[in-house]
Amino acid sequence: SGGTPVSGTAARRGNQTTISKLVAQLEQVRGQLDELRKDKSSRDEFVKFVEGKLSEKDKELTEAKDEAESLKKRLDEVTVDHDRLLIKAEDMNGHIIALESSVKTMIEERSKIAKALEERDAELREVARKRREALRELMEAEDQEEAEENERDDTGTALEALDRQRGEMEAVSAILEAVR
Repeated sequence: SGGTPVSGTAARRGNQTTISKLVAQLEQVRGQLDELRKDKSSRDEFVKFVEGKLSEKDKELTEAKDEAESLKKRLDEVTVDHDRLLIKAEDMNGHIIALESSVKTMIEERSKIAKALEERDAELREVARKRREALRELMEAEDQEEAEENERDDTGTALEALDRQRGEMEAVSAILEAVR
């Protein structure tokens, strides 16, 4: 039994060494566990951060898609308006061509009318000139006739001569009656 107490102390020491080793290992495992917990916490925070960013980017992507859809609708509307305006422009070009043709025809007709009016005015001036000439000739003939009448003797005109002759015949007739 003398060996037992020494070996009991040694066993206790050996147990304490084992316990110390186990405590040290436990502390080491606890440290590693804390590290792992910190690591896990950092990873969880990083995952939350990345998920937050992904959520923001999803929201931005949805907004961008909505804006793109709105722009596509607006582009479709503008395209329809553009096509309508092109058709209207083509119609207007047709009207302009027709108007140009009408204006050209009107200018040609106006030139013809102006020429006809000039010719008519020239004809009217010529007719007026001839009328004035004929009137002048008539006035000259009238003046000449009047001058010739003034040159005749005082017997006057044929009616006056007939009146005198009737008067003389009545006087002769009265004398003849008185003689009878």
